[in-house]
Amino acid sequence: MNDYIFKRSPEQYTKLADPVIEYIEQSTVYMCSINKKSEEFNRAAIKKALVKKGILNPIVKYYYTADNGDKEIREDKLTDYIKTAKENNEIMAPSFTTYIHTDEKKSIHANFLDVNIAKRKSDKKNAFKFKQLGDDDKFLYYNTLQKTRKIFNNSLSGAYASKSTILYNSSAHYTLTSITRSVTSIGNAVTESLVAGNKHFKDPEVTINYVLSVISKINMKDVRVLIDKYGLHMPSPEQVMEMILYSSRIYWKDLVKEAKIKKLLDGFSKEELVAVMYVNDLWHMKKYNDSVLRTLFAGLCDKSPRQVADPLKVINEAPEGIMNMIHHTLSVEYKGMNVVYSELSPELLNITASTTLTAIETLVLFQDLIGTFLVTDIMPPSIAHLKDMLRDSIVLSDTDSTCGSYDKWVEWYFGDIIYGHEATALSAAVMTINTQVIDHYLKIMSNNMNVGKGEIEELKMKNEYYWDIFTSTNVSKHYFANVKIQEGNVFDKPDLELKGVHLIASKANKVVRDAAYQMIDDIHTTIAGGGKLSLAKLGTNAADMERWVISEIKRGSVDIFNMDKIKEESAYKLDRIKSPYFHHMLWEEVFRDKYGTPGDPTYMVITVPTKLKSARKTREFLETIKDPIIKERLTNFLSMYGKDSVGTFRIPLMIAAERGLPEEIFEAVDVHRVVTTTVNIFYLILSSVGLYRKDELLLSEMGY
Repeated sequence: MNDYIFKRSPEQYTKLADPVIEYIEQSTVYMCSINKKSEEFNRAAIKKALVKKGILNPIVKYYYTADNGDKEIREDKLTDYIKTAKENNEIMAPSFTTYIHTDEKKSIHANFLDVNIAKRKSDKKNAFKFKQLGDDDKFLYYNTLQKTRKIFNNSLSGAYASKSTILYNSSAHYTLTSITRSVTSIGNAVTESLVAGNKHFKDPEVTINYVLSVISKINMKDVRVLIDKYGLHMPSPEQVMEMILYSSRIYWKDLVKEAKIKKLLDGFSKEELVAVMYVNDLWHMKKYNDSVLRTLFAGLCDKSPRQVADPLKVINEAPEGIMNMIHHTLSVEYKGMNVVYSELSPELLNITASTTLTAIETLVLFQDLIGTFLVTDIMPPSIAHLKDMLRDSIVLSDTDSTCGSYDKWVEWYFGDIIYGHEATALSAAVMTINTQVIDHYLKIMSNNMNVGKGEIEELKMKNEYYWDIFTSTNVSKHYFANVKIQEGNVFDKPDLELKGVHLIASKANKVVRDAAYQMIDDIHTTIAGGGKLSLAKLGTNAADMERWVISEIKRGSVDIFNMDKIKEESAYKLDRIKSPYFHHMLWEEVFRDKYGTPGDPTYMVITVPTKLKSARKTREFLETIKDPIIKERLTNFLSMYGKDSVGTFRIPLMIAAERGLPEEIFEAVDVHRVVTTTVNIFYLILSSVGLYRKDELLLSEMGY
């Protein structure tokens, strides 16, 4: 297979042309479409206007670091700043900070990362190996090791930002952050454009500029050849305008500017309209060329067996990204296996090679289509402003990751959203094209930074997880999913992926936590099996957990309460009346003689929230205490220290675990708060599937 179907050789990634020249060329395209005069005439007119009026060239103020480490503040015009960096062969980060090129001097931190990244890769490979072999001890060992190395790698960025370390370098931290955010933004933008036909046309100017960049960069002779070869649909100006409005209408509506764009499209040739429609856009290519795209994906997903002369040679020479896709296509055959190609049975080895060969031949067949419309110099627009983009395909994004959904492609190909190995194979095929195109644009970004040709492959995003089902919650960065495949390893049983403290629920009672995870598993099993969720059943399950928590409170169990600790008095900045130490005094002076003493702090306590939010409620509570001694002591204690209410009791854990809650406190417990806090994980899960609890009511009080 040609390694450069989706990307170019390192030597072919050349620096961007001068931005002023790019402006002139794209403006020439615009003027030619509007006034129908020659390119020479319009280009000369634009240059003349630039000489007369000039261009907006901001002043850049920056720190210059001399060879001896001294710094001084300098100022330059932006174009001069970029020109100087280029002449000095410096690396320029997205933050516009420049660095000595690695050809001249390589950072010792980079050398550390090179070694540690390689070791982490090896550890991850071993972790997957032993997970698939069922050796939990070795899996845990290597998985812990790779996580530790990840922390070491990431710690550099934190050290750069911390003034307390010798590695402190604020611009370095900013550089790393700007790079990772740019990588993620490119991943998000490409996925939205390619997979969903959704471009960030945030304003009319961005929209026009993107259209002009397509026309000025794409070879229209190649487009003409592809139209004839594949019988591509040639869209009308109205259809291209519909595509533009699909991405722009959610941001702006301006009839004057829209008419201006439509006039621009009316002046384009049929080949130019094809280019604007299909560049960076597999979705609209599919919309208007159904049979062509079906042929492409049928070939990528085809695992029809045929005899391969040298199967290992085919497999070993295939790119890593293609083999990742093949593992998805053969998810049934590879399920639960630690795949070592040389150890596969002859039958499985042959079908692996056969499937790989068919996929490669399909990509080679469509190489011209992919190269012309998807592997271009034209990134999707507004990368720098992508945080404001409304997403169609992206379901999750963080500083260094992006997760896209391919459900609409499954629905198109099969006529419905289905689950199983066929949907997995189709999703993987679309994903592979998407991630390979992302990889190409990351190399353009690396080149624009003037990264050395030897490091052009360093900056990349790969397909790590395949989730059959992903569920986002109403709380930021909280989601759950089932991991079916990770880095090509097809699990025998999907792993549960949880993110967010409220879902991980480390402080929640184990009974509650296990029941919640079982509910998630039931949801995944039902949906993957083609069934429908019963909100009534899910609501009743959560209500049953509420009723269990209430019964536990009534029987005096301490397991459902959160734990804390009371430290010695000197450990608190606040005085004894305002700090948690107050609760040690309360116990010693009120409850000690009846229930025993925990000794001097520090010791663990359970926190028992109460309904005693006001002086009136506290007086009413005191009247319910049957033990006259406790009643008198608590009344006097509160009076002595000027307290008219108690929001939370802190009961020594060692005493509560042995004897339960003091009987005097039962009537004060805020049962509603304890239940909602304990069962919150259930509410989060239920809200993600459309069932909400009323603020003032428990589910069990709502009839479940």
